[in-house]
Amino acid sequence: EVIENLGKPGELVVEERKVLLREGVEEAFPEGAMAEALRLPREVTDAERAGREDLRHLPLVTIDPEDARDHDDAVHVARREDGGYVATVAIADVSHYVTPGSALDAAAFARGTSVYLPDRAVPMLPPALSSHLASLIPHEDRLVLGVEAHLSPDGEVESTRLFEGVICSRASLTYTQVAHGLGWVKDPLDKVPPPLPHELREDIEVAADLAGVLRKRRLKRGALDFDLPEGRVRFADDGRTPEDIYQSRHDPGVRRAYQLIEEMMLLA
Repeated sequence: EVIENLGKPGELVVEERKVLLREGVEEAFPEGAMAEALRLPREVTDAERAGREDLRHLPLVTIDPEDARDHDDAVHVARREDGGYVATVAIADVSHYVTPGSALDAAAFARGTSVYLPDRAVPMLPPALSSHLASLIPHEDRLVLGVEAHLSPDGEVESTRLFEGVICSRASLTYTQVAHGLGWVKDPLDKVPPPLPHELREDIEVAADLAGVLRKRRLKRGALDFDLPEGRVRFADDGRTPEDIYQSRHDPGVRRAYQLIEEMMLLA
């Protein structure tokens, strides 16, 4: 019995539909989960800020690919007078909104992950969370779980502490933007990214220095480096027609920007 005609093989919408059907991915959320999401506040409230560490003065930033659909983590690194570092990594506090036994929790458990398609994502959580309250959007207060690490000049962790906090990200940067802004890019870019905000440049340079120190320590200990080609789809102006597949980290400078965040995540 023919249930549905998906369309012409090879077309983006048809191939995406095939993936979702094959993997049993439902795009629509259960009514209970959507109802809970719609009852959430549109912004962080004073009651939610109470009892949390206020880090809104700290110029944390997110760094992601150009096509990132959510921003999970923000970082900041300061240099101490003795040449050491103070690194802060903040992760969106999804657990504040998704509580055990709730419909949101059940829906997230059933999905297990977000599914990323070439032109969109099927999120694990409703958009009110995945694209709003649990996404570290610039210039918006957001609840986070964080770690502050104090490190020596040679990258040895001296002390750490965990905290529940509230932050206000200064900027949503891209890997290409960071690499280009710090002069790391070796190959000509197809599209020049926006300039790196001047007031953030020094902090990002310090973060890059620490990432380099940490990476050298890891490799010296025998860490494996899975620097594998990662294919990305380039679309035509309509945003739907695939034109090419390219390697996202082909340029060594862009690869270095990716490594900056990788090292911060490993440190956290």
